[in-house]
Amino acid sequence: MEKKTIAQWAKDYGVVLLDMDGFGTGPHTRERRLTQREFEQGLAECTILCWPSEQTRLGMTGQAVQANVEGPLHPEEGPQHPEEGPQHPEEGPLHPEEGPQHPDAAARPARTKQRPRKQLISWRRWGWLFVLAPLPVLAVLLVQLLARAVTRWSYWRWYFSAGVLAADVFVLWLQPVAPWLSGPGYPYYLVANILVQGLHDPYVFVLHQVLHQPFLPPATPTVWQSVNVNGVPLPLYFTVDKAVTSSLWLATLLFSFGDLMGRGLRRVKSHWGPTDRR
Repeated sequence: MEKKTIAQWAKDYGVVLLDMDGFGTGPHTRERRLTQREFEQGLAECTILCWPSEQTRLGMTGQAVQANVEGPLHPEEGPQHPEEGPQHPEEGPLHPEEGPQHPDAAARPARTKQRPRKQLISWRRWGWLFVLAPLPVLAVLLVQLLARAVTRWSYWRWYFSAGVLAADVFVLWLQPVAPWLSGPGYPYYLVANILVQGLHDPYVFVLHQVLHQPFLPPATPTVWQSVNVNGVPLPLYFTVDKAVTSSLWLATLLFSFGDLMGRGLRRVKSHWGPTDRR
């Protein structure tokens, strides 16, 4: 059985691999020689684009390019009617009012036109999350950078994520409240504490100078000391070390759970995808 590298198979199939999720990220992945069946199994878990073909230059739309990407993986199946050429040539171009286009513009994949919009939406979403919970968002970005650095040297196996997720569950069993509360709520606690401290001095001045009250409240407000969460005073949850630990716990929990869910969904798609296409 013939074996080729991933680049050679991709050239034969006329596709561009945008990621290597189906083949791993080891140092010798690109030089590894695969059979046609092994390449198809890995290709089902990757994001791909098609090379611009002659149909693209004849007015092939973005939906047709996507249909071509999702078509059969076996090259021997080929197009159903290769002798038919473009349908309805007398109809002319799809958008005659746009005028002639540069030949390079027609050859570009239609998918690349959507990337700036998707990146804008993604940054807006991260911006809102950063405003709501800055420490967990920074921790998630840090964990993602560390994971990318690790995957450059070795392949991240599924049981790595499973071990991290089990450790997070064990921490949650030991401390059921602090991991959820300390990291996301730390900035809000600081703002509320500043407001209380700022209102305390004017309140004392009004009692003493205006209302002539002999009794003065204590110099340090104790409003937070009277609030207990799970039997623990509220200020004990909002320290710097607990806020950082809570944020890292949330980041590793989201990363490991998301990695396991992504692997499971890709396996389901690779198992049921060929059946759905037929």
